[in-house]
Amino acid sequence: MRKTVPQTNAARLFPSAASIWRHLDRMYERSVRTYRQDLTACRRRMSRPAVHRLRVSIRRLLACLDLMGAVQNGHPAVRGTLQRQLKVLGDLRDTQNQLRRIKAEPRFAAALQPLRRHLRMRRQRRLGAVRRALATDRVTRRLRRWRLGTVRKNSRPVARLHRLIDRKLRQAFDPLAAFSPSRPPDSAARHHTRMISRQYRYLVEALQPGWYDEKTGGPLCSLQAYQDVIGKSHDCELLLRRLDRLIADERLRVASARRFRAVLRAEKNRHLKACSRLDRQVFHEALLARQHLNQKLPPC
Repeated sequence: MRKTVPQTNAARLFPSAASIWRHLDRMYERSVRTYRQDLTACRRRMSRPAVHRLRVSIRRLLACLDLMGAVQNGHPAVRGTLQRQLKVLGDLRDTQNQLRRIKAEPRFAAALQPLRRHLRMRRQRRLGAVRRALATDRVTRRLRRWRLGTVRKNSRPVARLHRLIDRKLRQAFDPLAAFSPSRPPDSAARHHTRMISRQYRYLVEALQPGWYDEKTGGPLCSLQAYQDVIGKSHDCELLLRRLDRLIADERLRVASARRFRAVLRAEKNRHLKACSRLDRQVFHEALLARQHLNQKLPPC
């Protein structure tokens, strides 16, 4: 009877290098297919849902490229174009959301007509910029031609992915240690935390089921809500800045915008208060995830 060799803790909890390679290959094909479908849909009709879906597809594709670059030091040369598409889509999304926010406040409709006209003109300009950014098929051609290479000996993909996830964890959540009610962070710090933590979330989600479990993915439980609250606060901040610029340019009277600005400030403060309550919880979950990550995987 052949004697079985007991598996190590890491081997039981994480797939082999070949399994990782197969997973990344399937994930790449799926991400490219979804990106192409959402790109076609957004070119056809740049509605808010279509813009949102394409932005999510681009982020998931970028996460896939990060993972592939971590294990083999290479990926198709499309990151710059994808980042530019994400930026112009974000500008359009902000304008669409601001118009929707004003529409949701009919009591201010008459007073905010100058702002509505300005946003409609801005939306048309942003639509033109998005059409130009999405017109090229160079990205899809490069994505279709590129293939993940074969697994190499001593490539240590587990350790490489370990380093990547650990770095994203630290970048996203270490700054939360400095956040406190007595020293509240500014909007820029909050927005930066949201961007970096979102990168971490997409990376971990892309690695399931091999990497993502109830402990490693612990921060994901409250992270989605945390990012949503920060996003709502950021949307209020952007619209307040838009109002201030129009007032400074004398295109909108202070008296006309006073009540709406008060509503936005109160809403922004409410979201920031909710963020402060979540800071400690998200930071604690990130620490637990990092400890579990270091116990689960072999040293880098």
